[in-house]
Amino acid sequence: MIANMKSAVIQISYRVDPPVPNGAGIAGTGFLVSKDGYALTAAHVITQTKNLAQASGAKSVQFVAGVSLDTSSVPKMNFQGSFREIPCTVVDIDEAHDIAILKLSQNPFSPLFKSGFVVGDKELPLRAQTVRLEAELPPEGKELLVSGYPLTVPTLVTQQGTVASLSFTSIEIERPGAPPWFKIPEVADLIFADIVVNPGNSGGPFYLSDTGNVVGICHGNLPSPVRLQNGGIVQMQIGGSSQTLMQNSGLAIVLPIKYGIALLDKNKISYEH
Repeated sequence: MIANMKSAVIQISYRVDPPVPNGAGIAGTGFLVSKDGYALTAAHVITQTKNLAQASGAKSVQFVAGVSLDTSSVPKMNFQGSFREIPCTVVDIDEAHDIAILKLSQNPFSPLFKSGFVVGDKELPLRAQTVRLEAELPPEGKELLVSGYPLTVPTLVTQQGTVASLSFTSIEIERPGAPPWFKIPEVADLIFADIVVNPGNSGGPFYLSDTGNVVGICHGNLPSPVRLQNGGIVQMQIGGSSQTLMQNSGLAIVLPIKYGIALLDKNKISYEH
């Protein structure tokens, strides 16, 4: 199960032009959904990275998908955390549901694709594989796995937990043909999972432990205020203002994959389900 997911999950990094401080790094996680070279991730992985880079003076941001190499032919050599980096472009974004589609500039599923990594006389292939998407919401108590690249860890990290709650949130939706400022409130489904996720997990797949089917995309964690023993909330002075000190509550916010499926359908992108 996890071995298969290693072949589908990508590490999303970025580079900027012109070079600025902190102008390259890890943005988050994504996963391959189509053998035409498309991947899904969380929209904020793209938008927040762009906003921070441009605020630092960058004019352009290039996103890169790191696809794992298949090193089984050279078992005596340590290639853990080795990727073939492929530049990618943003195809579409659903900011309301926090979903984005990426297109890899070179299709790793093409028979003409070359990894460019040669050991001895062997070229290392990629472990590229797509996931199966399951639109139905998982029941509470169902066991889940999440895979990704949190906290700049160079190797895939997989964690286990359960569906803690099927919840909802209020979002604002733009209607086709309406002015950009005209938005209509709408209720969107959310899944809470009892798994601790961290920066870098965003955009990674949440999937069923028994089938491997992807049921959601990692949005982030539900923050909780740090409290004193007497119940008081810890405040910090930052930039002359008082702010509440927050911590990871241990609940992960999961975006149901049905919103990713809707975005793929909108763009006429094939996927397995």
